[in-house]
Amino acid sequence: GQSSCPRRRQTVVASLKVAVAGGGLGGLAVAGALLQKGFDVRVYEQASSYKPFGGPIQVQSNALALLQDINESLTRAISADGTATGNRKSGIKDGLSDAWYCQFDTGAPAKKRNLPLTHVIDRPKLQEALAKFVISQSPRAIRTSSRVVGYCNHADHVDVLLENGTTESADVLVGADGIWSSVRAQMHGEDARSSASYSGYHCFTATCKYVSEDVDEISYKIYLGKKQYFVASDVGQGRVQWYAFLGRPAGSETQGEKLGFLSSKFDGWSPEVQEILNATEEGEVEARDLYDRAPFVRKGWIDERVVLLGDAAHPMMPNLGQGGCMAFEDAYTLASSLGELGSNASRDQVHQALERYQRKRFGRTAIVQGLAQMSSNLLFHYERLATGGVQAFLGWGVFWSTIGSVIVGGSMPLVLDFLYVNLVDATEQRTSDIPESPTKAWATVKASSRQN
Repeated sequence: GQSSCPRRRQTVVASLKVAVAGGGLGGLAVAGALLQKGFDVRVYEQASSYKPFGGPIQVQSNALALLQDINESLTRAISADGTATGNRKSGIKDGLSDAWYCQFDTGAPAKKRNLPLTHVIDRPKLQEALAKFVISQSPRAIRTSSRVVGYCNHADHVDVLLENGTTESADVLVGADGIWSSVRAQMHGEDARSSASYSGYHCFTATCKYVSEDVDEISYKIYLGKKQYFVASDVGQGRVQWYAFLGRPAGSETQGEKLGFLSSKFDGWSPEVQEILNATEEGEVEARDLYDRAPFVRKGWIDERVVLLGDAAHPMMPNLGQGGCMAFEDAYTLASSLGELGSNASRDQVHQALERYQRKRFGRTAIVQGLAQMSSNLLFHYERLATGGVQAFLGWGVFWSTIGSVIVGGSMPLVLDFLYVNLVDATEQRTSDIPESPTKAWATVKASSRQN
């Protein structure tokens, strides 16, 4: 993980200086948490400015509790601008018959652990709240147009190499620069894209104006089919965010309009799927191949004074909605580990703090990565059509559907029990005061949406 670089004189600072590569959600969260603990933090973001980008994102109960503990202003923003989804059920349906496969409650596991209910919020609004939180503590903490391309470790500091040719100095460098992380690439001695594996899934996604008939009871639905599936989630304000996952070779191009292509792929599916696609504007549809990586069992997340966080450390499939949540858990745990250091911490003490962070996070994130991949594989290989004909006549289709429903329906509470862990460092856990988003307005939104 080393490259040749000149020896620079290190000045004495009043507090440890932390450089964060990447000003996304995870990078901003760790910066805000470290600033609160008295660290001198600089965030190096490659974009020239923060512009609205990306659709709504789930902040699930495990992550929301940590943001609340870091600062109440973050949870107030999520409460004000977001929508509670954990106060309703989620479920899986057969795409063709529209019959329920199973339903599960995401609110009960959260309440059992004294955690706030899952909310969904537009990514730009969450990013804006995190950036404001950072800037309120250190107005010059975020440096845009500053892409980190490498680093050089020294005994008493790390040099941070920027794309513009300049070098900054810090006591610790946090690589929060995403799945194509330059920091991780140098740490592991490989090209940024070389170790990523194509998942086999091509994802189409958009947000549109649509309110389902059962929005008061169900907030999140998955429709299953043969080698493809469709996900729809209520995201508030009379909108639905949807994802269409199709098995396609990497780099596949869609001929003509994306919505026309999807309408044909999901022809004959649940009326709600077609209604959602019809309510979507062509220009709103985004498409991308999905990549992930296996856990870095041998290579790890640390190189002396450099450490990885979020997708740079553990990219995962989006099915559990835990990618951003794991980054927030990383941020909270890393800030707690570094917070135990004094201002004159030695090289060994810094490394030990980073090792503590890795020990606490590696196993849990590896399991979540595995669960997300397993979930994708199970959903993708659901083949209701294969239970037709003779098998259906013999009753095997009903038999296996029942067995599958029991397995999936029975396993989800166990998965949620594992995910919804309260990591707040307090003897007495506290219950969030984030209110559930009001449901009374949904009837009005529903009526106006259908009229339009």
